[in-house]
Amino acid sequence: MNTGMGHDFTLVALVLIPLVGSLVVFGLPNEQGKLAKQISLAVSLIVLVYTVVVAFNFDTGPNAQRFQFI
Repeated sequence: MNTGMGHDFTLVALVLIPLVGSLVVFGLPNEQGKLAKQISLAVSLIVLVYTVVVAFNFDTGPNAQRFQFI
């Protein structure tokens, strides 16, 4: 997942996805309570899947980099 630019976007995305989701929910009118719950669930599931993918891409071998996804 490293882009070769010296750092990786992986951990930044794990922070930005919930932030953007919360801003979308915050911008909804009060009457849209059900939609807010649906968006919150969708964003949570996206973050969960993304976290599992990152976890499975983590290299634990003897020659692995010490700080990955940074």
